[in-house]
Amino acid sequence: MSAASVAKSGLLDGVDALWRTLNWLCAALLYLRDVPLDGEPLRPEHCKVAPTGHWGTCPPVNFTLAHLAAAQRLLDDGGGERLELLPVIGPGHAGACQLALAWLTGILVRVRPEFPPTLEGLRRLLCEFPHVRGLGAEVTPLLGGIWQGGQLGGALAVAQGAVLDAQGRVAVPLVGDGECETGATAAAWLAARAVTGPGHGRVVPVVLANGQRMGGPSLLAGLHERQLVAYFAGLGWTADVDSGEDHARFHQLLTAALRDDGEAPNRLLVLTMPKGQTGPERLGCQQLLGSPRVHKTPLANPRGDPTEFTILARWLSGYRLGELLDHAAAPAKGLAAMLPAAAVLLEAPRSPPVLPHSSPHHHTARQAGFGPAVTNVLRAHAAPGGLRVFSPDELASNRLAELAGSPWAVEVLNEELCHLWLQGYVETGRRGLVVTYEAFSTIAASLAVQYLKYRRMADQDPARALPPSLNYLLTSLSWHNCYTHQHPDGLVGALLATCDPRVRVAAPADPTRAMAELDRMLVDHGHLNVLVASKHPLPVWSPATLEEELKRGAAVWPDISDEGAVELVTMSIGDLAARQVARALPVLRQEAGVRIRHVHVHQLTALGDRAVWPAGLPDEEFADLFGEALPLLIVTGGAPATIWGLLTSRARSRPVAVAGWREPPGPAGHGELLAWSGLDTAGLLARARRLLASTGLRSTSEWR
Repeated sequence: MSAASVAKSGLLDGVDALWRTLNWLCAALLYLRDVPLDGEPLRPEHCKVAPTGHWGTCPPVNFTLAHLAAAQRLLDDGGGERLELLPVIGPGHAGACQLALAWLTGILVRVRPEFPPTLEGLRRLLCEFPHVRGLGAEVTPLLGGIWQGGQLGGALAVAQGAVLDAQGRVAVPLVGDGECETGATAAAWLAARAVTGPGHGRVVPVVLANGQRMGGPSLLAGLHERQLVAYFAGLGWTADVDSGEDHARFHQLLTAALRDDGEAPNRLLVLTMPKGQTGPERLGCQQLLGSPRVHKTPLANPRGDPTEFTILARWLSGYRLGELLDHAAAPAKGLAAMLPAAAVLLEAPRSPPVLPHSSPHHHTARQAGFGPAVTNVLRAHAAPGGLRVFSPDELASNRLAELAGSPWAVEVLNEELCHLWLQGYVETGRRGLVVTYEAFSTIAASLAVQYLKYRRMADQDPARALPPSLNYLLTSLSWHNCYTHQHPDGLVGALLATCDPRVRVAAPADPTRAMAELDRMLVDHGHLNVLVASKHPLPVWSPATLEEELKRGAAVWPDISDEGAVELVTMSIGDLAARQVARALPVLRQEAGVRIRHVHVHQLTALGDRAVWPAGLPDEEFADLFGEALPLLIVTGGAPATIWGLLTSRARSRPVAVAGWREPPGPAGHGELLAWSGLDTAGLLARARRLLASTGLRSTSEWR
């Protein structure tokens, strides 16, 4: 549809009506506790005592959403190619925009029935903001979308992940000035080259270059228009810069960017609308518009300050609410026509069908090597499509070089991007995995915790299906790495500290078990799975207890345990720990003269309290494995603090010692690291000696 025909159709009048309504609603959420409609003048008692929220980013976000609604309306009316528009709101402080649109379209009642699109529903919403039950004041997945925005910088990369293998989908990330200064966004502009090609959708970013961060001018604000265009051109993007003063021009630029004409595959819009546009320009001698003062509430006390009240009244009246909502808060005709398309923008993305694949969950053939085991599973799952593997340039290093040339494996030297691409991919219904070094996974720990918060919210939406699990494979463990590449349990510890039941951490004893666990993870839904496995050759154990370890999370290894009553229980967590315990057991038996039962823990959260961790062993099963009060020597390839954090009350009823990673003072070889951490045979023998002596079962003089 041409610009002239769009103007003639009245579509842009609807855009303007939607934009003004959303702006009024956002300002009202911050400032009002009641709604003066039907010609009633605004009075101080309509205002909140303590206005709270974020205003500055609302106008440009609302402007973009209104124009996306117009584009969606054209698509719904059969105009142009069939596309699925997927907005991704980057500024987390735009929660008022999302909430306003959800109330106006009626989407809000799906998750909060107490806020219908009526006058009474609006009044109640105004009174409760910003502490709306379970929603808060920032962007939330409960109201649509695949990114929560709690951590700046992820929207662009999440959008890129969402369009992989999704032809016909156009993701539109809204990226703020401050986000453009983050490492994730800065890297994502360039990294778009790694995730392009046939069969994918497209990403059309809208950069909200309002000139300000939260506390001062942004770096983008220092670039004039020609420099902005040149900056993005150097990164491979064609940028159109617009101030937002003319709806027709912005609409034309947006629809051109959404349309795939093959001439400029990477197109973006830079919206230079000032921060806080349509709000008050000045307060006395203070500049408000376009300054950090509009980031939150530009007027601090309009209820008690007559000057501020006058400014607020003039501000709100400028939206001409009477043209938009009637006395019952019902939308006028032009506005109402925009709402069905606007509601589509808040829907969860459609998931493409994924073909079934063979997943027997029985891997009894012993796997001799980590690389072949992992490669076999990934190839089987990738065959029907709908699978992606992301790695920060480490596939070959991690013995997975055969995957490097696969069309479904992507490498880029940035851990944050790998996580964010995977998040966009799984949140749109596909399966995937990040493969990275154990030490450097910590770089994405904050994003992983943010993802748990996101899922905690999204899972409350009854209309939203659980997505495939977000999966990590951590290898190149600290025990074989150089000094700078050592940080065990950085990611694992951060995830377990959340006590989120979605977290599952597997520490298989050998490649056979790693293969079985990875197979399970790739058909799993609704979890954040972490698999920790060494890429180096290690012993391969009997698969007889594999199924029990997968199902129960732990199992007694009869091959290296004594039958009948025992005096000591040893526990291994991880492949290296299993090797070290197996080496030490004959010496322990000979030196201490004790009978020993050995248990391997495959799923870390099996150790935790079942009230917190769904995979936690019930007390009776824990006692069945480890005895009622027997001394317990735990050997882990990770940090002892992680294990202590899981054991909590279970450790009170028995003597327990935990041997694991101890940070070395400097570079050291593999054997030196084991000795330093007390994981060599001598160190484990010394720990067992102290543990048994503390129980009175053996005095130090009784050792042979």
